[in-house]
Amino acid sequence: KFINDKLEQQLDLRIRTYSDIMATRLMYHLICEQKPKATTESLEDALQMTKLQFTQGLKALTTNIDYKRVLPISLSMILVGTSVGIIVPLMPFIAEQISLSPGD
Repeated sequence: KFINDKLEQQLDLRIRTYSDIMATRLMYHLICEQKPKATTESLEDALQMTKLQFTQGLKALTTNIDYKRVLPISLSMILVGTSVGIIVPLMPFIAEQISLSPGD
């Protein structure tokens, strides 16, 4: 029980740390994507973001497709699906041809 509690605490800490890091990266990215602000603003003012700016920036990030990363994965999944779609129907025929019983 103690080991499970300790592991659970470590996992919870990792999750919190990772989520903090990812939230920070997201905010940094969204702030950097905003239109350049006037140079007279302080750093604190430049780092402010309205809810509308946040939602618009998040929608822009989620609607853009990175084809360089998506296409190889998609092609791989199509090839795997095709091979499974061909092999599965042929398996009974192949098993019959090499005289395999259901137990083999």
